[in-house]
Amino acid sequence: MYLSILLLPLCGSLLATNRKTGNLGGPILSIICISITTLLATIAFWEVGLNGSTVSLKLGYWIKSNYLNLEWSLLFDSLTVSMFIPVLYISSLVQIYSLGYMDGDPHISRFYSYLSLFSFFMLILITGENLLVLFLGWEGVGLASYLLINFWFTRIAANMAALKAFLMNRIGDWALSLGLLLTIALTADLSFATIFSLASYLNTDLILILAVLLLIGASAKSAQLGLHSWLASAMEGPTPVSALIHAATMVTAGVYLLMRFSPLLEWSSTSLQLVAWLGGLSALLGAAASLLENDIKRVIAYSTTSQLGYMVVACGLSQFNIGLFHLINHAFFKGLLFLSAGAVLHALMDEQDMRRMGSLVLLIPKTYAFILIGSLSLMALPFLTGFYSKDFILEMALIPHNTTNTMACILALVAALLTGTYSARLMILTFLSEPHFPSTLLPEISDPVLSSFISLLLASIAAVFLGFLTNELFLGIDFFLSGQSLFIHPDHLILLDGTLSPASIWQFLPPLTLLTLITILPFSFTFPAVFTRHKICNAAVDQLLTSTQSKAKVIQSLGVSTFSFSNPPSINVENRENKKNPSPSRRNHTLSFGIGTLSGILNHFNIYTHWIIYNTLNLGVILHRHIDRGLIELIGPTGLINLIHYLGFRLELLATGYLPHYAFLIIGCILTFTLLCLSSILILGPPP
Repeated sequence: MYLSILLLPLCGSLLATNRKTGNLGGPILSIICISITTLLATIAFWEVGLNGSTVSLKLGYWIKSNYLNLEWSLLFDSLTVSMFIPVLYISSLVQIYSLGYMDGDPHISRFYSYLSLFSFFMLILITGENLLVLFLGWEGVGLASYLLINFWFTRIAANMAALKAFLMNRIGDWALSLGLLLTIALTADLSFATIFSLASYLNTDLILILAVLLLIGASAKSAQLGLHSWLASAMEGPTPVSALIHAATMVTAGVYLLMRFSPLLEWSSTSLQLVAWLGGLSALLGAAASLLENDIKRVIAYSTTSQLGYMVVACGLSQFNIGLFHLINHAFFKGLLFLSAGAVLHALMDEQDMRRMGSLVLLIPKTYAFILIGSLSLMALPFLTGFYSKDFILEMALIPHNTTNTMACILALVAALLTGTYSARLMILTFLSEPHFPSTLLPEISDPVLSSFISLLLASIAAVFLGFLTNELFLGIDFFLSGQSLFIHPDHLILLDGTLSPASIWQFLPPLTLLTLITILPFSFTFPAVFTRHKICNAAVDQLLTSTQSKAKVIQSLGVSTFSFSNPPSINVENRENKKNPSPSRRNHTLSFGIGTLSGILNHFNIYTHWIIYNTLNLGVILHRHIDRGLIELIGPTGLINLIHYLGFRLELLATGYLPHYAFLIIGCILTFTLLCLSSILILGPPP
């Protein structure tokens, strides 16, 4: 069963591109394979995670030598099966969603093949029992992400985005490769069991160097500060790809690496402080960048950087179990946000600018309800899924331990404030403001088809209730990962005074309140859609726009301040009332100038891109041209090959076919040999 969890996605990838299955049979077979894999992973979570029966599979030797022995071995422990939940459940939802989203695309079979291949390499990464198998999955995930981002390969923007993501992740691959070599030098083995058993005996400075290399690798994969600029560019791929990359697979690989190496990181307090600082800064700047973006997908993408920062902060605070819990919760509500955003783009003919939307609450009420649930969970509204993990990270950071804890707490709190702001801004611009999309789109705007709707519904249920149902598994001193996969040093153990939930009937109050809120709130806004929907095809376009604007103004009044603050006047939606009062416009202009300047620094990092990335690439080209292909090849194999060719060419010129020439060569060789022998006799003397 455990080996089938890895092989089924690979079979789905191969079957999806089979010529005999066609554009419909291939995707369906891929969905069946990933669904069966998800079911088997759930059984594995029950057996391994809840019952504590760790499974290890030895498939044979990969490297066998006197110094290093490495096996094709897979490890199914509590951390592995916990990662199965977000990876496989989100992969299944994305594949079901894509059946309607990618309908009509001539390359849908190739798309599903890449999706299953992506899931396969991610499973290799999280099940590897040694660092080399993990590195194989690490590289495979990078390859699959390149293929998916560049799926529409005829678009130049997609080519550049895929290349940018690939090159930025090569920095992390380089650091992880150095960490792999350093691990071999320190322990003469790459097995996790050997590394962690020797961690307490290693030099602290060497542990710090290894931890920094692992942190660089994790920063590239998880898009943390400094190596994050590829994340927003990855939005050039199809929206289901964005959901898969940003919610469950590629970006979680770096956080998983830190969690897997928790027994090593815990022996270096300096490395934990570096991790906490990096996570706090990434959380803050990711949230700030989301506040200044107008592309709906890029807003959610930078939000991913911010939420991953929270997970890294949890790792830096030695609360690996809370970081894992937030990773699982984040996968579902962030997947819901991306898939809902894809439904919005599909309804508006791929329009991504939020300033060209508005009043969609009246036109796509189901999508509005889904994206509202995802946004509220992202903001950590009490009793939603995001609340149970995000609130615990903030509580752990509030406990005064050292300066790093204090600064991480401040950065995380400010990021939480900005998270609520940009989430509200997204909802206002997209659904509650005045309509600014072309009137010709009105007959085409509709909620997603059945397959996409099912995926959104399942993701929304998880975004509401998953945190409440599973918080006692991951939080507290008796969480099921303790003593198995994650290690927390006794000096870093933090206990909160109080139980997680009251042992009475009142513990069911949060889900009941939540269910009531989620049921009433969407319908309170979407009720007018019942009377508006039939007007889309029957009423005149101008009359419809007028009625929609009048209804939207009532809702817009709830958040006009946030709406005005977050939009510079040069790109702001025109408001007839603002034209009568020039003073607010001037104040808005001054404010937007500062925001625009900050936007150029935070969002695009032009200085970083042009002065570091480009110069580094140019240096690489020079070294490759003049050193690798110049000096090294001239002295090395290329020079030897050229020398052999030259000598062969010169010898070929001697073959003239005339006997006197051959006789001259033979006599010359004999004389040369005789002179060499005589010279050796004269120098060394006759033999005794």
